[in-house]
Amino acid sequence: MCLVSIIIPVYNTGKILTYTLDSVISQSYNDVEIILVDDGSTDNSGGVCIEYASKDSRIKYYRKENEGICSSRNFGLNRCHGEYVFFSDHDDVMDKYLIEKSLNAIKETNADMVKFGVKLFDEENERVSIRSFRSPKRTSLPFSNVPAFLISDCISLFCSAHSLFMLGSYILSLASCLYSLPSHHPDKLVYFYLAIKPFLLSIIR
Repeated sequence: MCLVSIIIPVYNTGKILTYTLDSVISQSYNDVEIILVDDGSTDNSGGVCIEYASKDSRIKYYRKENEGICSSRNFGLNRCHGEYVFFSDHDDVMDKYLIEKSLNAIKETNADMVKFGVKLFDEENERVSIRSFRSPKRTSLPFSNVPAFLISDCISLFCSAHSLFMLGSYILSLASCLYSLPSHHPDKLVYFYLAIKPFLLSIIR
């Protein structure tokens, strides 16, 4: 089995962080390291992280000065050991089989990256909106050959790390570099750069 690094920047989400962490530690694929990067939280987020780390040896907790989500992702990247990497946000809830399905997609298609849709939960109005790709159930193709409507889906609808799974080892340095650049939308920089680089994208629903 190959190790998967799950990097989660954390900032002032102590009230809901347990939902995220429960979904991560309950993954059907167990060979993971979970890196929690506390970006200087001022609530009980750090305490929640420490409690979970004390109960699960796969969890590593770090606290740093508040410098933003990009800095936290880089901090995690510099300390991860996995062959594959997944970025989760601190308010995400992962499907139980997400890691397993994404690994299977990479093995079956020999892809460098997996992309998938998300469900958005509106607690105030008790609504769920589903955003998925207008694509076959599973496909793998060079990014430069992705049809325009799929590129729109990738960049405009899902230009966020939490729906971007399994950065291959050669992309890690790219992500670290681009996340260091000043931008309000750092993930878009990654996608635009990848558009001119040779790699295979696997899309799953």
